[in-house]
Amino acid sequence: ILTNHHKMQELNPCKYEYDLFVIGSESGGLALAKESSCLGAKIGISYPLSKLTHGSNFPISTSSNLVLLAHQFATNLIISGENQDKTSRWLSMQEKLKLSLNSINCRLLQELKENNIDFFDAVASFESPNTLRLTTSQNQSIEIISKNIAIAVDSRQAEGNIPQGTITCEDLLSLQTPPGKTLIIGGSPIALECAGVLSLLGFETSMLIRNSLLRGYDTEISSKLEEKLLKQSVKFIYKALPKEIKKTEKGKIQVFFRDIKSGKVTKDEYDTVVQADNIKPMTGNLSVSNAGLKLSAVGTLKVNNENQTEQPNIFAIGSPVTVSYTHLRAHETSLHLVCRLLLEKK
Repeated sequence: ILTNHHKMQELNPCKYEYDLFVIGSESGGLALAKESSCLGAKIGISYPLSKLTHGSNFPISTSSNLVLLAHQFATNLIISGENQDKTSRWLSMQEKLKLSLNSINCRLLQELKENNIDFFDAVASFESPNTLRLTTSQNQSIEIISKNIAIAVDSRQAEGNIPQGTITCEDLLSLQTPPGKTLIIGGSPIALECAGVLSLLGFETSMLIRNSLLRGYDTEISSKLEEKLLKQSVKFIYKALPKEIKKTEKGKIQVFFRDIKSGKVTKDEYDTVVQADNIKPMTGNLSVSNAGLKLSAVGTLKVNNENQTEQPNIFAIGSPVTVSYTHLRAHETSLHLVCRLLLEKK
């Protein structure tokens, strides 16, 4: 289909710098950029290579796979049977994680270069449906004009959504010292993965869940995952909310829980509290209103069956469409968009 039955459209009149510009680094957006470039389109992509709160060089391009990689390395450490204490296991896992992530990111940047895709280490925002303003870490401003734009940003927790005394899942894996007794707030997939990593490495782990585990997902799968984590000594606290979180004089974190049904308040102390709830796509700073678009309460964009927004030249893939996306689905969507944008008959 790609080579024999269709012809490449000429999408790049002189006023456009790019046929397609991708904002973000989710798997669907990266696949869209590479496949489109292979077909002769002029492609650009931007995302910031940021540093997390605790100073680790974990790039945004791999943040969605961060905890999955950590779980893999933690499992390998247990299977290897090495006689290590919890601290040694934690530091060993962290070192493997850093090396793997940096390798993945370097390989990704090399692939973009090999495919003649212009990469910008910058944050993007809309000025109009076809115009973007890129701001680099050096505060340099770059104007980009593109015929088509695809929003493929990652999902993360905005700084404003992190209660005082808590950290994000990514920051957890950046800690230079072992987390100790840990409370994870939330029942999302990333929360489950964090609980799995910590319990495998031998840390006392609890999960505070407002409603149900993996809400909106298959209940049978949720039940099996819960059973597995229970066998790893993970404690579940259901139907409760954190009423207050504060640090004690001894440096511990004291959490007061309020039972949703009875209103009863209980408390416990932890070394680390991880906020793994309210994870939203990183669309808040895109200024989509300048392009005539509106974000939902959870930061997603309304699209049609073609992943096209209310602006015909702007598309959204992955978490900007639904927070509970899968990488496979995002990749399939990107290939569909390639066919639609670049392989239509003249």
